[in-house]
Amino acid sequence: MKNSDSIHTANINRWKVRLMKTFERLLIKVIIIQLACLFFFQFLLSREDQIFDLTKLSRYEGVTSNNYTKIIETFNGTHK
Repeated sequence: MKNSDSIHTANINRWKVRLMKTFERLLIKVIIIQLACLFFFQFLLSREDQIFDLTKLSRYEGVTSNNYTKIIETFNGTHK
């Protein structure tokens, strides 16, 4: 019986090692994708002409201005 227990334990350990290797590969891929995105956006934002276009777009959309409007209630509660 002792031999079958050691075989079962060895199979569980192999499964754990395979799971960890799969997780490590996935984690490395996610890190590489994150770094690629970081470098791409750092390059994009370091260009002044693209930044000017982005700020012009945000001014057009009204994101940077502090235009607060009063919220109009459409329903006054009870209706008779």
